[in-house]
Amino acid sequence: MTQIGSNPCKNIKGLIILGRPVDGIIIGSTVVLGIIVGLRSMPSLPQILLGLLCSILLLAGMDTFNEYLDIEMDKISKPWRPLPQGTVSRELTLVVSITETIIAIVVGTMLFNFQAIFVGIIAVLMAVIYSKWLKPIFLAKNIMVAVSLSLAFLGGTLSVNSAPKIDHTFLLLQLLTFVAAFIFEIHKDLGDLTGDSTHAVQTLPIKIGQRKTVNFIILGYMLA
Repeated sequence: MTQIGSNPCKNIKGLIILGRPVDGIIIGSTVVLGIIVGLRSMPSLPQILLGLLCSILLLAGMDTFNEYLDIEMDKISKPWRPLPQGTVSRELTLVVSITETIIAIVVGTMLFNFQAIFVGIIAVLMAVIYSKWLKPIFLAKNIMVAVSLSLAFLGGTLSVNSAPKIDHTFLLLQLLTFVAAFIFEIHKDLGDLTGDSTHAVQTLPIKIGQRKTVNFIILGYMLA
């Protein structure tokens, strides 16, 4: 097993991969969209950068913790990931996931409205509950993750406006983030088919097959 600090370069690279920075940028962009809706105007550059930073760190903490729990499944379906390969130790993974989450919440508390921080904490708790207990239940993890990720839009709005105007534009954008996140999670299940099947995780590809799942994903993306 790779020990903490035994190879800093590999550790850093592996932790970046575990944190899924591309997903973080997508969620960060959703937060920025929420900030724009909350302000009903373009935010300042500091608001954009800090919103992105908090979002990327929060999602990195959630994703890293999820990979910490999923190591046995990933050994089967994703053996190239840092944890199955031993590039990063489980101990370091857990420490970094907690640290990233705490930093995101502390920075957000200092800079944004309390309501947005509360939404972020709810998203973290939902991610932990799904990762720990709900994965085997059919579609439960997809719904939980989609709700958790779609809260990024609401959190962005509340970060600059504690009483935003709830009109059809707001509701449609909130629905859009949920649908896109839900379909994206089902899309990811296609790559986890072997590991999920081995560990009795009931996903849509396992229930209806890959071809029908692909058709469902295409329809979902078109709807979004």
